[in-house]
Amino acid sequence: MRDLAVTETLPVVGLTAKGGMMQQREWCYVSFATGDRFLGAAVVQGRDAASAERRCRELGIHPGGEALCQPIPSEEMRRVPMRMRDRLLNEAEVHAIDLPPEFTEDELAT
Repeated sequence: MRDLAVTETLPVVGLTAKGGMMQQREWCYVSFATGDRFLGAAVVQGRDAASAERRCRELGIHPGGEALCQPIPSEEMRRVPMRMRDRLLNEAEVHAIDLPPEFTEDELAT
């Protein structure tokens, strides 16, 4: 068996070797903004903020700007329908998901 680089992903199972420990992907809420302008948000899987943002780029849904990433606890994922995962969401769709305020209160404040 070959050694894995720090960021190399294991095929099929979606795990990565980092510091000798395996980290599983989790669902993350990634919001995008420039200054005070909300550009969209996405719910994607990642091992950390960098891999979640990278996943947005891979899916072609990264609108630019700065990205803020927060893990979504598994009990909150029931609020996110399958059709709203792995795609760019607009402000109305973010509100429709009805995630707890700590995810959206700063970015969508008017």
